[in-house]
Amino acid sequence: MHLLLEQRINAPADSVWQVLGTQFADIAEWATFVKSSRAISQKEVPASFTVPAAAPVPGRETMTKVKVVEVITAFSDEDRSLTFEGTGLPRIIRRAQDIQSVAAEGENTSTVTFEIDFDFVGPFAAFSPILRRRMTKTFGGILVDLKQHVEAAN
Repeated sequence: MHLLLEQRINAPADSVWQVLGTQFADIAEWATFVKSSRAISQKEVPASFTVPAAAPVPGRETMTKVKVVEVITAFSDEDRSLTFEGTGLPRIIRRAQDIQSVAAEGENTSTVTFEIDFDFVGPFAAFSPILRRRMTKTFGGILVDLKQHVEAAN
């Protein structure tokens, strides 16, 4: 399942990127869906992942209804983009990847894009329309939280 979500934010792209990218591990400070978050160490990264040297942290552990570790697999300050993959996911999800980016739309306006891919296990793929609505609501809410947080600080 593929989701493409965008949110316009009335703040400079660098200010938005500071929160989304540079402060990647601190998502619980502004996303109401996330109860807690912390940076993970390189030792906590599964051997199947390679973390780019430019990443501010190897990843983060988040607690929502479940605990998930999100490992950064691509990171570019210059492009204001990052990619992360989830581990420790609910068993119905085989793989989850999110590409997040911030684009300047003017001096004080930005667009944040979340491009999310989920691979569901076997019969759960049949529930894709229901899961799509739920995931769109969840990740759309995170984008709204980001907008409110960044705009309040600017």
